[in-house]
Amino acid sequence: MTEKSVGEIVAGAIEAASEVGKDVGVAIKSAVKGTVKGASEVGADVGKTAVAAVDGAVKAAGEIGADTAEALEHATTGAIEAAEEIGSDTAQAVRTVLKTAVKGKGR
Repeated sequence: MTEKSVGEIVAGAIEAASEVGKDVGVAIKSAVKGTVKGASEVGADVGKTAVAAVDGAVKAAGEIGADTAEALEHATTGAIEAAEEIGSDTAQAVRTVLKTAVKGKGR
């Protein structure tokens, strides 16, 4: 699975949640968190997956008219929470990669 498809899957989940009236912030955090945890379970690169999931979440937020800065916050929180559940080394790696990847996004 490519980073592009990860972003598209996350975006689709968020758009679907929005269409049925679910809280977009909760949907973003949950979709990103589940995606990052799933990546770990199948041995995929958690850092790349986190970045792709966050990108997909911010893109989806923009497409549905949600606040992209808030989306970025929910998405990064979900990614970091998932990484913390995986382990401290993973959490540090995800924090580091997201710091670089999210500069200027959501604004």
